[in-house]
Amino acid sequence: MIAPNGPSHRLRVAIVDHGSDGVANELRVLLRDVRAVELVPALAPDETSGETARAAWTAPEIIVLALGAAVELGMAMMSARRAVPEAATVVVVPWFEEALFLSAIRMGAEDCVTAAQLDTPGLLRVLLVAAERHRLTSSLRAAAFTDELTGLYNRRGYVTRAGTLLKVAEPKTIWQIFFDVDELKIINDTFGHWAGDRALMELASVLRQAFRSTDIVARVGGDEFAVLATAPADAAPESWTARWREPLVALATRKDLPLSVSVGLAQPDENGQMTPEDLLTRADMTMYTAKRLRKKLGDSRGPRISGPFGPIRAGISP
Repeated sequence: MIAPNGPSHRLRVAIVDHGSDGVANELRVLLRDVRAVELVPALAPDETSGETARAAWTAPEIIVLALGAAVELGMAMMSARRAVPEAATVVVVPWFEEALFLSAIRMGAEDCVTAAQLDTPGLLRVLLVAAERHRLTSSLRAAAFTDELTGLYNRRGYVTRAGTLLKVAEPKTIWQIFFDVDELKIINDTFGHWAGDRALMELASVLRQAFRSTDIVARVGGDEFAVLATAPADAAPESWTARWREPLVALATRKDLPLSVSVGLAQPDENGQMTPEDLLTRADMTMYTAKRLRKKLGDSRGPRISGPFGPIRAGISP
């Protein structure tokens, strides 16, 4: 057998002992002379190990959890996810128990087996199948959460990630920003759908560059984009909205395909009990208020952004 990425690839495997009464060591012995497998530590070396050791460490592709009878499965799975979030997980348990097997799979393990089932060929087969299953599942998950045109998160991906952030971040540090491309239908009807697609991709590029990797950037509708960003609680919006104000000005004032964008801002309630959809709705409302005001004033110059921020401004929902 060979590892999933070809004959030259060695599958990086970390075996973690959770009170397994020697099973973890038995698994290491089974894999010790297998050319397709490289046994690696589950955790990166700490600072006392030196820079060379830390630079040489590569994260495992699979974490094998060898569990003892008294170990809580959920805690073991959680510790593995925290250590290496992108790794596949295989659980090895002392005996067959249907409920335990199903629990492991439902918690995200690629496989669950008993120690008595395993010899070297059997263990290698489990690892190779787990690696391929994890790769396919990750690809499907990425496709389900990604907007095909722009490469940003789609609405499903956005709501999923934003829900996690809202649970852990201080409400006063969170900003929901809603971007809407003005008159995209006119662009499509006048220049063709290729031009509309180009406009969406260029706005996506601006947002991707303007925000940090820790911010959540998504295309949540046909001409609608959303960003869930964090900023210091005492920071005035003017201090960080410059990230995207100037790029939007550049889009609006170019000669080939001027692109006007309306923007709305919102923050969670003080108690933080808001869903991602609640925040999107709140920011959407401020954006449409800004857009209606601009239309009422007959102002079609540049980005349609309104509020107390100077030449380029955004509506805010407190």
